[in-house]
Amino acid sequence: MSKDLAHRVQNAFDRCKAFPEAGVHNGLFQVRGEAYLALIELRNLCPEIVLALREQDGR
Repeated sequence: MSKDLAHRVQNAFDRCKAFPEAGVHNGLFQVRGEAYLALIELRNLCPEIVLALREQDGR
């Protein structure tokens, strides 16, 4: 497990919270770009998170 994984996950999660969705306008759901990028970062961290959880479960 990466030593900074928890920090990276918390940082991305905090960025998602800081930029809530803008809502529906003219039938389109809009999200602020910064929040969307943080959400993509969280998605990309998922494999590392799963591996870290498996390591912890095996102990």
